[in-house]
Amino acid sequence: MKDCYEVLGTSIKTVYSIEICKNEAERNSYIEQCYKRRKKILEAEKDYMIKKQEQLEEIDNRIKGTKEAYEQIKNEPLREKYNKTIAEKVKAEEWIATIGNTGSRFRKLKSKQEKLKEKIEETEEEKTLQRNKYNEFREKYQQEKGQRTAYGNLNLHPKTLERITEQEADKKVEHAKETLVNIAQREFEKENRVIEKADIALKINTIKKSYEEVATLAKRREYKEQMVKERRQQIKDKYCHTKEYAPNLIRTSQEKEESIQNKKVIRKPELSRVIPFSDNENRNLRIRKTAVIGFLDSASSTVRRVQEYEVKRLIEGEERTDIVYTDISVIELHFGQDLKGFDKDYYDCVVNQLFSEEMIEASKYNEGYIGGIKKDEKGQYRTTLGDDTLSIKEQKMLTAIMIQKKKEKEEERGER
Repeated sequence: MKDCYEVLGTSIKTVYSIEICKNEAERNSYIEQCYKRRKKILEAEKDYMIKKQEQLEEIDNRIKGTKEAYEQIKNEPLREKYNKTIAEKVKAEEWIATIGNTGSRFRKLKSKQEKLKEKIEETEEEKTLQRNKYNEFREKYQQEKGQRTAYGNLNLHPKTLERITEQEADKKVEHAKETLVNIAQREFEKENRVIEKADIALKINTIKKSYEEVATLAKRREYKEQMVKERRQQIKDKYCHTKEYAPNLIRTSQEKEESIQNKKVIRKPELSRVIPFSDNENRNLRIRKTAVIGFLDSASSTVRRVQEYEVKRLIEGEERTDIVYTDISVIELHFGQDLKGFDKDYYDCVVNQLFSEEMIEASKYNEGYIGGIKKDEKGQYRTTLGDDTLSIKEQKMLTAIMIQKKKEKEEERGER
């Protein structure tokens, strides 16, 4: 007796896999698709044989066998009966092979039993490989999914929904969900490979879950708050360096400059004019130097300085202002544009990366320190705040800023 599942180009493992067929209706539909696909292949092969004037008896038998296999397992009751018959047959063969018979019949049954055992072992090995492959895919999918928002999964932009009425936005979200689910469902029905089918099933679930997260105005507001919190936490986890606070790096005695005599750190106001910068996001970026924080390096006994800047820009029509710290001279950067040998790549890195919204947000978890600029192994400029550990030079600057901020808080409390 031939395995009906194999005749149709599938297996019992695939048919009853929860990732492929979740219920009886899906299993019936899947079996029918397997039959139609197999029948189409055989009929095409027959047409080719007719053109070549070859014998058709074998291909006719295969077409007939495919139909018979489909008839035996085309719905749930028939499959249950077939599966039970196969199980009983295998059990009977195993029992007969162990009753001590001798002769050719026993040898044939024994050989068949060994082949069956090898087949089972191969099936288990294949099942393990498929499971491992699926787990790897699922892990990768979850990582990619974590980088996407509910709006991204629905091919929508939140700003688009904010520009229309609540009712229109609700309908637009629902329409996006229905469209994407229908497309994915058709792909699911056509696909026969295990991993790819599981991929589509996960995609459908993600679309439905994303819809539930932003289906109404109240849910969209709640989702926005949640995304802001998650984004801030991600930035904090990635850029926070306050644990690298090292006051021993700041000299406390025998200072060389009278202006910081007997003080670790001193802040000196230095107001400059507002300098406009043109950035890639058209934020109307304006930067002004407001002060200098000076401190003595405990290793070299030399005075080090950190620049304090007021950064203003327009974000979605709203003006934002933040105070940040770095040792980069923005004034020299601005006036150096007209000089020979001007480094445009360095300028772009400072304006579009160092003073980006992400880095300004990151500075809030480092008492305002926004980091610096350095070249990587490929000779390209990049910001330093994303490094696992800051350089000793930057640790000193960060420590000086933290000391100054602590002094300011103490003075503020004393005034109260």
